[in-house]
Amino acid sequence: MSIIVAVKLPKGTITKIIGMSNQRVKECNRIEKVVQLLAIFHILAYELDDGIAIMSNPSILKMQKKVLSVPTFNDHRLAMAFTILSVAVCDDNKVIIEDARTVEKTFPQFWSHIKGNVSNLLSTMPITYS
Repeated sequence: MSIIVAVKLPKGTITKIIGMSNQRVKECNRIEKVVQLLAIFHILAYELDDGIAIMSNPSILKMQKKVLSVPTFNDHRLAMAFTILSVAVCDDNKVIIEDARTVEKTFPQFWSHIKGNVSNLLSTMPITYS
């Protein structure tokens, strides 16, 4: 779920990630859900048969919505990926990661690791774990 690189490319660049059709049958249809979640961040993406296409949007830092609620669909990888995306691209927006405990399946220390290693970023962009 390495989506952050695609977001930071020059505006108008399309990144296609293919060969991941197996991601449709995990905790959720990850391809479909990533498209939905990227839309929360004003990033245009669309599904491919075996992947996803993402249109870069470096101006997402200028989002007008001050509170972003990010559902995780009980998927630990989506929770972690969109937490990292939130830290990287949100400026003074508050981000709520829903069902945050789902990361305990594979990385129980994820939240303490995030708090300990990106605290300087989190001080300007609070993340709430629900």
